[in-house]
Amino acid sequence: MDPIFIIYTPGSRRYTGGHVVLHVLAKRLAESGFEVWTTTEPMYPCKVSVLEKKEEEGYILGELENKLDRVVAVYPEQIEGNPLGTKHVARWILYYTKKEIELTWSKTDEIYFLTYGFSKKMSIKLKDYKRLETFDFKHDIFFNKGYGAKRQGYCYLRKKGFPEEEKLISETGATDLTSFTEKGFEYLAEEFNKHEYYLSYDHATFYITAAAMCGCRVVIVNPDPTLTPEEFRVQFPTQKYGVAYGWMDLKHADMTRDMVIPYTRELAKMQEKLLRKFVENWRLKIS
Repeated sequence: MDPIFIIYTPGSRRYTGGHVVLHVLAKRLAESGFEVWTTTEPMYPCKVSVLEKKEEEGYILGELENKLDRVVAVYPEQIEGNPLGTKHVARWILYYTKKEIELTWSKTDEIYFLTYGFSKKMSIKLKDYKRLETFDFKHDIFFNKGYGAKRQGYCYLRKKGFPEEEKLISETGATDLTSFTEKGFEYLAEEFNKHEYYLSYDHATFYITAAAMCGCRVVIVNPDPTLTPEEFRVQFPTQKYGVAYGWMDLKHADMTRDMVIPYTRELAKMQEKLLRKFVENWRLKIS
């Protein structure tokens, strides 16, 4: 008996990593032939239904009420309790959790995580749970166009952890590309290809990988002094190649930049295996 999945999507912001991976999960499950529902309009074209929501009653399961033994709700880590009221629940840790929210979860909930990188500041031990990854690497957009010596200067995005009185990046005269959301991923990829360096305060963002895929010399400018570059790459495996964890690590980024795209293609294959394990786990639980 196949499970039915409801992916609890807080929104459909195509430039926000947490939203993207949830919608990619919905898309890949639907493409695998499963019945899939979401709580907001799907970000990707796929055969996914959207739950109706009423202000006082919340989400209406409708026809799913008669199939609750098969329904699995997948919640990101910031969701309290079980607002959909399903029998089966998967918690997907995409970022740091909060203790007060963890306390609202059931002991029977299955917990999955995206990366080990957030374990340091969390009360739950990620090593006790299963991984689930669904990145959209956008290989058709983010790649090195071979501009070579024509590349010049620095660029950056104002992402998580960007200081209000920032100096390390501003002193380089770097180009702020944050407004790329008004122009699209293609524009951002072109800008990455024009610039020699991409500087980031956010160590946990897809845009680090995207810049490296485009051939930028990527530098995380505020590395955790208690974490070595090697430890960082274990915690955030998508940043294994082409990324310098601090300026002193720039040699690693330069020497491995050509490995980024082949490596992310291998990661995409690995994600397919993780998704199959995720599905088989729920098949066993509901049978």
